[in-house]
Amino acid sequence: MTLYPYSKIKTEKLGLLLFAARATTIIGLLILLFSIGFILLIFFTGGTHSLGDGATISSPRFGIPSILTGVWGFASCIFFLLIGGVAAAVVSLENQFSKYINNKENKSDA
Repeated sequence: MTLYPYSKIKTEKLGLLLFAARATTIIGLLILLFSIGFILLIFFTGGTHSLGDGATISSPRFGIPSILTGVWGFASCIFFLLIGGVAAAVVSLENQFSKYINNKENKSDA
């Protein structure tokens, strides 16, 4: 089992496009993780904290910036995953088409 995306797709001619598809998919997944982290940041920052003896301190919440970062992160994540998926589909179609052409040539030679 391999842990990189599109590990079952093989190609002879479009290796660079397959690498680009894998790279954009990994970038998209990393952006997704960071977006989730920024949205979770809302719940763990800010508020009033007790210092003891009745003293309290307030720290700012990162609500709006975290939400905006999360939304933009999700949008860019979808874009990167879409581009990676389309590139992988092109590589897969090329591989299937090459197999079909090779089989057709072998049958006509025989």
